[in-house]
Parts: sequence; C-alpha cells; structure tokens
Amino acid sequence: MLVSIINGIANKLFEEYGEEYAIYTDFVEQDFNEPCFFIHIINSSNERELGNRYKRMYSFDIVYFPKEEHCIDELCEISEQLYTALENIVIDGDLIAGIGMNHHIQDGTLHFLVDYVLMVKRTEEEKEKMMVLEQKGRVKNGSEEESE
Repeated sequence: MLVSIINGIANKLFEEYGEEYAIYTDFVEQDFNEPCFFIHIINSSNERELGNRYKRMYSFDIVYFPKEEHCIDELCEISEQLYTALENIVIDGDLIAGIGMNHHIQDGTLHFLVDYVLMVKRTEEEKEKMMVLEQKGRVKNGSEEESE
C-alpha cells in the first residue's frame, strides 16, 4: 500500500510539473538534478476501527530543491501549487484526499507535509469447517420411558 501512495504522489507531481523537475523516491545523497522533489515517508500508523477494519495514516514530507539557491519567490510559488496538486491523488484507481497539509522553508528548501488516510479491511483465511455433524436426540414424555 505504501509504495502505491508514493507512486500516486510521484504521478501527481509529474502531471503538474512534467519532465523538467526530477522526482526522487529513493535516497540520493549527491549528484541529483535541480529543480527536484524528494518524497519521504515520515510516519505511518494503524488503528483498529470495527471488526477487521483499520484506519491507516501515512505522513509524507515532499522536499523541493529550487532551480536557484535560496530563491524564496520560487519556493513560495511551488508551495502554493502543492496545496492544490496534492489535495487528491489516485491510488489503484481510487481517489485519496490529502489532509493536514502544511509547509515550511528551511535552509533554502521547501518541506511540504501531507497525510493520507486509508480504510483497510483485513481478510482472514477461511477456517476449515466440519465435514459431517451427526446429532441424535430423544424426547421424554413425562415419564422415565424414552420414546423415539
């Protein structure tokens, strides 16, 4: 599921910005092309709801490195665009809403934070059922005698 969400975010960023912006989903320590986006999972949680239903929350940090170093205008423009772009993403054909969006600019890069919540239904393996059940019964008619 997590890989599907990362791919959904990457696809949405590609739709919005095209090939001019590199999109990284793995760690790249050096030699990355700017401008670019890095998609990082920050946290995930799993809460049991009812029966075999669970609520899963995935928190992401989309880091943007601008074309020019410390270009505050570009960082502000991209941050505003991301609020709209990441509002909804497509995962396995379903539309998922981004919530809890916020951003901050630190050391000349944009950090855009967004959460995606999914309801998951866990399917359990079917247990083997009894093959045959035989039941015998008798009725007493008020006396100690049995009748069939």
